[in-house]
Amino acid sequence: MVAVEVEGKHYLVVSSACSSSLTTVRILPGGGMVPVDHIIDERTTRFQSATVMESVTIDGRSFVVVGGADDGLSLFTVTPDGRLIHLDSIADDQRAALADVSALALRVIDGRIVALAASATESGLSQFVLDPGKIGQTRHVAEGAHVGSDENDLIQGGLNTTRISGGAGDDILIAGSRAIALVGGAGDDVFVPLPVGGRVAILDYTPGEDRLDLSMLAMVRSTYQLRIVSNSQGAKIHFMGGFIDVISRNRTPLSAADFDNSMFPVAHYQPPDVRSTILGTAGFDVLRAAAGGSTIYGYGGNDTLFGSGLEDHLLGGAGHDRLISHDGDDTIWGMGGNDFIRAGAMNDVVLAGEDHDVVLGEAGDDRIAGQTGNDIVYGGTGDDRVNGGSGHDYLAGEAGNDRLYGLSGDDRMVGGAGDDIMVDAVGDNVFRDVSGNNMMFGGPGRDRMYGGTGRDTMRSGDGNDFCAGGGDRDNISSGAGDDTVLGGGGDDLVIGGGGNGWLDGVALIH
Repeated sequence: MVAVEVEGKHYLVVSSACSSSLTTVRILPGGGMVPVDHIIDERTTRFQSATVMESVTIDGRSFVVVGGADDGLSLFTVTPDGRLIHLDSIADDQRAALADVSALALRVIDGRIVALAASATESGLSQFVLDPGKIGQTRHVAEGAHVGSDENDLIQGGLNTTRISGGAGDDILIAGSRAIALVGGAGDDVFVPLPVGGRVAILDYTPGEDRLDLSMLAMVRSTYQLRIVSNSQGAKIHFMGGFIDVISRNRTPLSAADFDNSMFPVAHYQPPDVRSTILGTAGFDVLRAAAGGSTIYGYGGNDTLFGSGLEDHLLGGAGHDRLISHDGDDTIWGMGGNDFIRAGAMNDVVLAGEDHDVVLGEAGDDRIAGQTGNDIVYGGTGDDRVNGGSGHDYLAGEAGNDRLYGLSGDDRMVGGAGDDIMVDAVGDNVFRDVSGNNMMFGGPGRDRMYGGTGRDTMRSGDGNDFCAGGGDRDNISSGAGDDTVLGGGGDDLVIGGGGNGWLDGVALIH
């Protein structure tokens, strides 16, 4: 058993000699344990009746080396969600003593993994140097398009990730749970499709250099379970109702001969579903998610709901509820009542519900909708998207590149640190920036816009508006109406529009 950490999450990798298997277990903040991956030794791996296992971490990337009775060693890396990716295996030969491996030690020297192994039946020590190259990003991305570095990245898609581009380097790109495009770029890349609800497109595959790892396609174990159809730019791989578009880098056809069973280095098995459903009552309940994640319905009463360290669904129901999540990509819905919601770490989806709610997004790239009522929303750290909904809302993006949408009502929006976008087309609104290059878009009401230290763009729209540019060179368009514009520091560009305007401190007026 070895302990590893990836992106702040703690895992144990446990070996079984009886089943020739490796199981990854996530350790939750409260001490609970949840299985997240399970693989079994194959002909191409070397941990039958596993006897030794060690791990090292290089620049945030965890590596596990394991050996057993089938005379050799296998090297794995660990994904942000705890799954094992097979990288290489070393078989015993005349140059090594790896029969029945009995001892193993790992060290990191100059960014390379040095492995020393001993055999139970052969004399001597075997030394190997495993070079992972220059480690780049090791991360999970929640949504949108993401571009890696020029080094060796490991990037895993999330619920709403649409595209991952690895850039230069030998990258490992893992699909999310929806349709996605994967672009390896220069280097020898590994593409890991998942059984998603849609098309997985690999846009620059080179046979003999890049590698397809199909071991996570639930119960697909061989090319005999695939239907490979060649086309003018590559091939389409069909599997159990899904398909993968593989487009060659030089846009030439690929055939079935370009794909073999090396795409199945190990057999992944889905851990048992340990999620639970917890139901409240019409009274005042205190409900806690189980260690494996839960769906909790508060129903009536002023309830308090606590999430776990995994993915939870918290639904408050009627009443003034407190919904507190922790780690995991959670979905939280306050529903009726004046609710208090704390989203916690990771990338959460929050629907505040009816009435007047308070929402704390905290860490992660959150998606928050205030819905009805006069809501107070703090996005927290991360690139958040906040929709105030109807009512007179207070929206604070805080740190990160946030998008704030006030919609209806007289709203107040504060961007915080980062390059933010603030939009509110209805009502008399207040826009305030702290730092960064921000964009503010008002509507026909009486808007007030306050820039910060960066280069801000302000579009106040019609109405009698007030715009203060702040420091740096701002671009201000006040629209129709009797407007007041304070340029502030820097050489600003102002477009006044119709009406009786008042300008002060503006270096350039058009």
